[in-house]
Amino acid sequence: MTAGDSATRAGTAPAPVNPVLPGFHPDPTLCRVGDRYYLANSTFEYVPGIPIHESTDLRTWRPIGSAILRPEEFDLADARDSGGIYAPTLRFHDGRFYLVAAQVDRAGDTQFVMSARHPAGPWSAPVWVADADGFDPSLFFHAGRAYWCAARILDAEAGRTAIWVREFDLETGRLVGHESVIWTGALRNAVWSEGPHLYEHDGWFYLLTAEGGTYRDHSVVVARSRSITGPYEQHLRNPLFTHRHLGRGYPVQNVGHADLVERPDGTWVAVLLAVRSDDGRHILGRETFVAEVTWEDGWPVINGETGVLTDVGDRPVEWNQNPARIGSALTVRRAADFAEETAEGVVLTDPARATDRHDTAPAALFHRLQHRAARMSVSFDDIAAGAAVGLMLRQSDAHSIRIEVHGDVVRIIERRGGVDTVRDRWAREARHPLAIDAELRDSAVRFHVDGRTSAGLDTAALSSEVAGGFVGTMWGPFVVRGTALRAQARVRSLGYRSLLDGEGQIEADLGADLDLGLDLESTSTVAGSRAPSTD
Repeated sequence: MTAGDSATRAGTAPAPVNPVLPGFHPDPTLCRVGDRYYLANSTFEYVPGIPIHESTDLRTWRPIGSAILRPEEFDLADARDSGGIYAPTLRFHDGRFYLVAAQVDRAGDTQFVMSARHPAGPWSAPVWVADADGFDPSLFFHAGRAYWCAARILDAEAGRTAIWVREFDLETGRLVGHESVIWTGALRNAVWSEGPHLYEHDGWFYLLTAEGGTYRDHSVVVARSRSITGPYEQHLRNPLFTHRHLGRGYPVQNVGHADLVERPDGTWVAVLLAVRSDDGRHILGRETFVAEVTWEDGWPVINGETGVLTDVGDRPVEWNQNPARIGSALTVRRAADFAEETAEGVVLTDPARATDRHDTAPAALFHRLQHRAARMSVSFDDIAAGAAVGLMLRQSDAHSIRIEVHGDVVRIIERRGGVDTVRDRWAREARHPLAIDAELRDSAVRFHVDGRTSAGLDTAALSSEVAGGFVGTMWGPFVVRGTALRAQARVRSLGYRSLLDGEGQIEADLGADLDLGLDLESTSTVAGSRAPSTD
């Protein structure tokens, strides 16, 4: 999905700019090389990890690959919900791109660095950095030296953290010299100071961090120093940017985790995360937004004329795969070793291997839900006897909504807190192909199969306010072992369409809504790598 062109056409209003990457695209990080911008995001327990996008205008973004493609280098088998890969930072230095992040569930060293000559890859194998304590690492280059900056938890229960910086040797992949703790938060009793980035501007070093936690109190704060290692002085107008004061009804919430970049013309821009909220609840996850940055009295100002994120709205999207393809689909904790592309579609098999450590990781191909009103469709054929197939909207292992067809029985199942509840059920004549539609609108989802439509089911279980965590809703086809030891089915087609301004509504025929209250082979390594500048 790319952002729409904001140019005004005759008789039409400008297309909205924000979010530039809708759906689950949190923790954006940005760098520029020449007239091109490159952006990376967190993926947590999903594979492939850390998508990379490219743009020339900061509005229209083109996916060019993912940094984490080789599952043997990042074992996410034991990643918890919203665990796995956290908060990357993408930077360019001396003809090479560097990507740093943390795998928070990993035993031993958790922070790593990778490098590539081009952000599309191939990326080097990760170098795990010894003694790099904490999460949300960032790289900063100055005067021929590299500096590693990250957040460390001091008291998890109280949300107290510290930001530290230390010189980093690119040749050896090791921290060198002494560590300096440079920040513990802008506000009194600050919580979750994290996501640090360092910049140089007009003789000052600026530290930009997130603060307040990634929900309603999220914010961007800034400090500055004449020295990289501090001391850093507080900006008297912190938080630099937030929506925490706008009230629950404001449509954009949880703003924070920013990164800045200078354009070729000397102006600056920020990318940052936010959520689009309906009455204080959101299901799409944290999305990537852009905002203008100016400098006043030696400090950055974000969207100074309004003080809020602007140009927010939906852009129409429609895509269809017939036959279905793996393509850009994401999987949970493991590679798509359960999926095989054929001329007629994608064959899904469960279990994927003889010893599967993850009964909770479904044999499913997921895509980001990008609209609060959308229609998703899937068709199956060659369904093996005893197999159950369906379409799932997933927030986590413990929170999801799915339609499951097992032989001649259709069930609509809501999972909350790891407990499945059948919300609707009916019998059908077992036949192939099987076509399923799911329609989402007005905070409810309806499923349609064989000419019958379920009652609307409230999507509260998919919201972060109910499920917790840091990801957004994903949707996709799945196959599970019903009464069979080995289940298999072919996904014949797959489609997604935004539903804006009342398009294409499915009428429910089962009564009132249920108000439930809610390949890259590596050719380079970090140490000692050098390459010509990327054009």
